[in-house]
Formats: sequence, C-alpha cells, structure tokens
Amino acid sequence: MKPLNLTADTPELQRIKDYLQENASDALADKINNGTPFKKDGKPLINKKNLTGFMQYAVDEARKLAEKGARYACIEDKTVFGWAIHYFEEDSTLGSLFYLDGAEYKPAQKIKSKPADTPAIKVKATPKKESLQFSLFDALEEEKPEPQKDDELDNAIKGQVITEDGEIIDYEDFDGDVVDEPTDELKPVSMPLQEPKGSPLYQRYKSIQDAYLDSVVAMRLGDFYEVFGELATTVANELDLTLTGRDCGFAARVPMCGFPYHCADAYFKRINAVHNLIIVESDNDKDTRYLPKTENKPPIEELQQEQETAKAFDKVALCILADIFDKDLEIR
Repeated sequence: MKPLNLTADTPELQRIKDYLQENASDALADKINNGTPFKKDGKPLINKKNLTGFMQYAVDEARKLAEKGARYACIEDKTVFGWAIHYFEEDSTLGSLFYLDGAEYKPAQKIKSKPADTPAIKVKATPKKESLQFSLFDALEEEKPEPQKDDELDNAIKGQVITEDGEIIDYEDFDGDVVDEPTDELKPVSMPLQEPKGSPLYQRYKSIQDAYLDSVVAMRLGDFYEVFGELATTVANELDLTLTGRDCGFAARVPMCGFPYHCADAYFKRINAVHNLIIVESDNDKDTRYLPKTENKPPIEELQQEQETAKAFDKVALCILADIFDKDLEIR
C-alpha cells in the first residue's frame, strides 16, 4: 500500500487519512499523491486535493442531508468515509490548481483601462441683444402658419385612391374613409431551450440503463460500484444504503447510492434476488455482465436473520475483513 501524502492537523482528519490509507487502491493513491490533469483558461494544470478541502466538501454534503433550518446534522462514519473516497476519486471536484512546474496557479486579473481625462471646455453663451425697434421681420415671425397635421400631409401626398370595387379615382373626388393597408410586423421568434445532456459518464450510464429498463445498472467507479437515478432510491431502501447525489452536469444532483468493491458480490446477490442486474466493469462493453433475476430467492426468515446480524457489525470493518479473507470469511 502506497503511503499517502496527506497532512492531518486534527484527530478527525487523522481518522479520514487512516481510512484512506487502508482502503485506497493504487490508482486512487496516485491521484491523491500526484494530482490529476486539469485544464483551465487553455492552460494545462494539476488538480491536487487535501483533507482541509475534503472537510469543506463534507460540510456541504451534510447540509444537503440536514433538515431545512437545522443547525447541526449527525452523519455516520461510513457515510463520511464514502464521501472521502468520492471526493478524491472524482476528477471534476476541484482542489488546488498548480502549474506543471509546481507553482500555484493564480488566474490573471483583468485590469480595466480608464479613459483619459479630457478637460472640459466651457463656452460662454452670449446673450441676444434685445432690439428696441419693431421691424417687419418680427411681424413675420409672429404670424408663422401652423404646421399641417399628419393626416392632412398624408392626404396631400396621396394623389389617387383605389376603392373597394377596384376603381381608381382622384383623392379630391373621394368622400369615404381612407384605410391604410396593414404592414406585416416582425414578431420575435422564441427558440426552444436545449436541455443539458449531462456529463459523459452519465450519458454512458443512461444509454445502458435505457437499453435495459427492467434492470439495475451497477457501474464500477474507482473503489465503488454506483447506481444512479430512480433505481438508486429503490436499491438504497432495499439494501439499507446511504442515498446521496452526484454532480452529472444538471441543475440538480442525480440520486446515487454505492457500495465498496471489496464486498460487491454480497450486494450483487441481494440485488439479483429482486432485480435483473447489469454490472459495468470498465469502458469496454465486453466487460459488461448481465445477470437475470434469480428464481431461488432466499427465505424471508434468512433475510431477516441476515439483516439483524448485519446491525451488530460495522459495515466498513466487514468490507475490510472480506478483502483480507476473501471467501473464507463467515459470519455467525
């Protein structure tokens, strides 16, 4: 197991680090130690995450689970550990950005250029001298004719009129009402809004789910198998899993539940007893397995006994023991 380059300043952070150290795969350890490639403003960068950033992420997730207006929330350890795996595994979650040479990335600040100050030129108005002598021009200005109204100007311009019968006559001989032909006004055209399709990961998951509408799709993502959408709520209730959400490129997070790959076979059997099951291992479609719903369901008494037994054990500890002893582990 590779040592993780994480700094734990508090006992709480040390517990998170210990869990990651024991359960992180080699691929996840490389992400934690070396960061992941990231591109911003057209520049290649490295996205590195730490435990302080995870605690802020965990606080945000806890607020989503807490009741509206609540000042605190009680979260189980297994849920927080699951958040930790998800935080460091998800490439789209931002930590601190660095250049390839290790220098911290700081976005360039745009400086607004101020227009050059131009001195205002004051123009002194010269008052018009009043003439004490009344002239003929003053009388002409006082007797200016009133301008014609718009209707009168329009009628003066119109030389001929076409009647309803199609007859063309002079405007002076026409005693009816003149109706202007309506003009076609341009009406704004409303363009339909395109709904977001989601992230590439969710698009692939949705395409598989649409092909098998009567099946539960469990997709391997890092150290977890995850189920999305409405069936995630169903599976979470049936298997007593924590229901959370993942950012898939929509306005709201998509419902999601998951379980560790260490003990995935046990969860597969329980899902397969009720649903058809699709297991997606990688991007290669050849690795995808289809398991039809099993006809031999376990007796109700056996399921009840299993549920009662599971309450007496720490699920996280059971996953670790299952990884150590493989098929030799038996709970009595």
